[in-house]
Amino acid sequence: MAGDSKNTPAVSNFDCQQCGAPVAIRASGFTVTVVCPSCGSLSEIDNGNFILVQRSVELLKIKPRIVLGTKGKMRGCVYQVIGFMRRYEREYADQPWDEYLLYNPYQGYRWLMEYKGHWTLFKATKSVPQKVTDRSVSFIGSTFQDYHQGNAVVQFVLGEFYWRVRAADSVRTRDLIKPPFMLSQEIDGREVNWSLGEYVEPAEVLDAFHPDPMPEKEGIAPNQPSVVKGLRQYCTVWLAAIVVIFSVQIFGTSIKPLKIIEGKRVTVPETGLSDIEVAQFSTASSSTHVEINVTAFVDQSWATVGLSILPVEGTNQTPAHRFEKDISFYSGYDDGYWSEGSKSEDFLINALPRGNYRVLLTVTPEKGHSVDILAKVKVSPTVWSNCWLAIFLITLPIVWLSFRSRVFETKRWSDSEFNPFAKREEQ
Repeated sequence: MAGDSKNTPAVSNFDCQQCGAPVAIRASGFTVTVVCPSCGSLSEIDNGNFILVQRSVELLKIKPRIVLGTKGKMRGCVYQVIGFMRRYEREYADQPWDEYLLYNPYQGYRWLMEYKGHWTLFKATKSVPQKVTDRSVSFIGSTFQDYHQGNAVVQFVLGEFYWRVRAADSVRTRDLIKPPFMLSQEIDGREVNWSLGEYVEPAEVLDAFHPDPMPEKEGIAPNQPSVVKGLRQYCTVWLAAIVVIFSVQIFGTSIKPLKIIEGKRVTVPETGLSDIEVAQFSTASSSTHVEINVTAFVDQSWATVGLSILPVEGTNQTPAHRFEKDISFYSGYDDGYWSEGSKSEDFLINALPRGNYRVLLTVTPEKGHSVDILAKVKVSPTVWSNCWLAIFLITLPIVWLSFRSRVFETKRWSDSEFNPFAKREEQ
């Protein structure tokens, strides 16, 4: 993209000095350079007349996808396509992009750029972006990051332009992004021009100017909006949900005071014992959580512990709850101390009905070992499992969206010499 237009003598049309074909001027009074659509020769304004400055027939082998003269409505304004330019990066001549000059007598000029099926609508900026760091600038309240710096070379021009342009002209370029926006700087000698572009979906371009053929999207454009929508909003909802979940958990704990019953310690012989009563407890509500901690003082051995919760006879006929777990503990020294296993296990019973209960243990020690057993009953303990489960479930969408966003951004920056993800991988 080039700088702002400057008024020139008004010429509405002229005859091409090479082929004699009539050449219409659509932006009369502003056009400086025009390329004959019939033969490709280039003329420039000189003292009110267009003078032939470059002859060419080979350049017309390139055909724009949008026919010059086409009018279309974009962003609420009707523009006419008056110029076409194909350019390429000096180091990547095999990857050119197309630029269409749009004109509206009231809105002025816009540039519609197409690269690999992605479209961006540019306009010249009225102010200069302010430097933030060596790799970023501030503009329209946002920080734009460097994406690419290079040299853009003109391969082909057709139609009319508001500055002098010829094939093989080149400018130094700098592109910075803040999707869906892109800032483009072009430096030609001492002249510095900035333009601001916004990503345009292909459907909008197709509806306005009917490109033929319509190019298919390839890859991800530098300023293409992320396909991951609502991540920031969901994070806000997630934080609010976390506060609610913890508030409910703490409130539930406060209205159900914890009651702890210490059971008796029992020595179990080598042969084992069955249905030893180690504690009794009662529940006051119809749905009470109970946690029973059983400690087996094993050392270099194991014991199988079966636990039964039975109603006290005559008070409640709820069926018994039965559990069984292996408790083992081993330790030693091998280039340092090591241990394996645990001497205690927790048994959790959810939503136990109101009533009086007995805790019975059946213990089978390892052959040749006796073991001491101790049980502790916690009535209405703070059960965090449901809380953590709820947090886990509401966090899954954030993890998924963050993963998709990371993959998208990695692909976006893969062609940039300022790729931040490449630096992280190297570290």
